Amino acid sequence: MKRYTLNMKRILSNICIILMFIIVMNFISNFTFGNKHIDTKAVTVASNDTLWKIAEDVCNNSSEELNVQNIVIEIKNINNLKSSNIYSGQILEIPIYK
Repeated sequence: MKRYTLNMKRILSNICIILMFIIVMNFISNFTFGNKHIDTKAVTVASNDTLWKIAEDVCNNSSEELNVQNIVIEIKNINNLKSSNIYSGQILEIPIYK
């Protein structure tokens, strides 16, 4: 019976250590990566524009290797868009990548 209790204490202590590690890593990653500031510029939507086309332009004008789908998501997040529907004359904040 003592052996079983000792093993349970080890297991519980290991679980606590692992949980503490996960909590600390989550805090560190949110602190360093979650609060990044993104520079933006205002763009007026033309009649034939789509979010995908605007995101492609961002990717083509950048020296970084960017993913169009991720840029669409970023534009939607920055502008609090619930859908991908945009209209002519709408002003959107577009991320700038150098």
